[in-house]
Amino acid sequence: MSSAAPQRPLDLDEMFTELRALKPVRDPLQEWMAAHADELAPLVGQRVAIDPARGMLASGSTLEDVHRQLAAAGLMDDQATMAKGASYCRS
Repeated sequence: MSSAAPQRPLDLDEMFTELRALKPVRDPLQEWMAAHADELAPLVGQRVAIDPARGMLASGSTLEDVHRQLAAAGLMDDQATMAKGASYCRS
């Protein structure tokens, strides 16, 4: 026989009340993309590297294209896998 306390059933009303009280987390990348939708529109289907503080750093049809552009601009980190401060997404 287990001495563990029984789990109380999930109270969805209480859970949703707690969720509504949470403050949204600010996402600088999403904010930048929303503010620059017209700049991203011609790049639909492309890979892009974005730094919300500096804007779009590179774009291309493959990540390799983007990496080449970032490397040429001196923006790759030591492992050459990610631009410094950039986020990758598909537009």
